[in-house]
Amino acid sequence: MKSNLMIQMYENAYRRAWLELRKKERKDKREQRNSYQSYKIINDLDVKEEPEIILKLSDKAKKVNLLLKKGLTPKECGQVLGCSRQAVVQVKSRYGLPR
Repeated sequence: MKSNLMIQMYENAYRRAWLELRKKERKDKREQRNSYQSYKIINDLDVKEEPEIILKLSDKAKKVNLLLKKGLTPKECGQVLGCSRQAVVQVKSRYGLPR
């Protein structure tokens, strides 16, 4: 009889400890899921440095680069070159312009 009582006490204590642990794990997962960290912050934490690949400028990219250096907006560059603003923005992001 005494041993059954001891077993029940241990089972109850173990169950309470297990439930508290599960509650803490769920809280930690919620915090991880809800925490926002921009990729810039995450990338700053990584020490790995990859070599930067610099593409050689195409003819269109050279023209866009020249116009951007002179202070024109992508919309104005598109009007001068006869293409859309989006095309200029894509060239700008692809080649990292202005250089």
